[in-house]
Amino acid sequence: KLQFLYFIGMLPCIWVAYLGAIQSLGTVSFTSYIDEICVKGNYAYVGMPAYGMKVVDVSDPANPSVVGDLPLTGVFKGYGLDVVGNVAAFADMNKGVYIIDVSTPTNPQVSATVTPAVIAAGSEPVDVCIINNKVYVSDASTLKVFVIDITSPAAPSVLSSSAWSDTSVVTGIPRIIAVGTTDLHLAADTAGYRKLSTTPPLSTTISEAVPAAGDKFRDVAQGSGTTFFIAGEPFGLKKITISGATYTEVAAYPSTQSQSHGVVFCPQSTGHVYFVDGYGHTSSLTEVDESTFNLVQSYSVSGIKAIASDGVRVYLGKDAELDIWGLPPTQAPPTQAPPTPAPPTPAPPTAAPDTPAPPTPAPDTPAPP
Repeated sequence: KLQFLYFIGMLPCIWVAYLGAIQSLGTVSFTSYIDEICVKGNYAYVGMPAYGMKVVDVSDPANPSVVGDLPLTGVFKGYGLDVVGNVAAFADMNKGVYIIDVSTPTNPQVSATVTPAVIAAGSEPVDVCIINNKVYVSDASTLKVFVIDITSPAAPSVLSSSAWSDTSVVTGIPRIIAVGTTDLHLAADTAGYRKLSTTPPLSTTISEAVPAAGDKFRDVAQGSGTTFFIAGEPFGLKKITISGATYTEVAAYPSTQSQSHGVVFCPQSTGHVYFVDGYGHTSSLTEVDESTFNLVQSYSVSGIKAIASDGVRVYLGKDAELDIWGLPPTQAPPTQAPPTPAPPTPAPPTAAPDTPAPPTPAPDTPAPP
């Protein structure tokens, strides 16, 4: 798409920028389907519930390669995965929360496992986020948020549930994200939206929104400033703002299939929002302008079960394939064309060198008498 046309002096210059039109840059395949992706720096950490975790080097998105491998025996259903610094937390409904050392991404190792029985009787952890040496865990069974202290990753401890949980906070399969170091935001399924303080007691609700009858809030992503995006069903995508304790719904973009389970924002490249329209083999990727909330483009991409972003590119878990999407190489900024040189001026003809005059013969001298 043409973004700018202007003149430098009398010379027209064009600067072309891609406002959308992302494309698949590279893929890598696995033997198990993908349920969660977390991208940090040059690595994508990929959670696969039937296997464990893989680490993919994405420094060259056209040629991603698996560099790290962590099989987890008996993993039943992995959902949440977060990485901060040298520590990863991986939530599994059946096994609990794995605390993983990723100081060497090519050789990830389990530091400790916090089982469901340790978290709470009957718990089913489904999502995690890490803030200041604490793992915040949303639980689908107890409908609570728990906190695991990982100051010592090899010896994690669950903080008191009476001070750190709230039965009204979550329901269904809640997704949780960290906003700065003080707030947690949850897309809490049929319970709606919650903004919680990370300061004890965790049950303090700063802001909340109860969804309309039949609505389910499936995922949340942070936009610019106080803007957030909620993916869910049957509405598709919502744009909201949260200022203090005030929740305001600003706009909505409908789902063509009456459901969405994932949303990301790419502020460092397109400035657009991407959400998964549908689920699995009936899914597509939809790109929406953050400001206008109008459609930019829809991409036919089936099999999407997970979506993530590093702020620049979009990472899709398509069944057993990691597919990296981003902008194609952009044209360089405009430069003024050098002036056309004037045609050369012909040199004046070179004069022939002077030919010396022939010597004048001496006059005849008369013979003597």
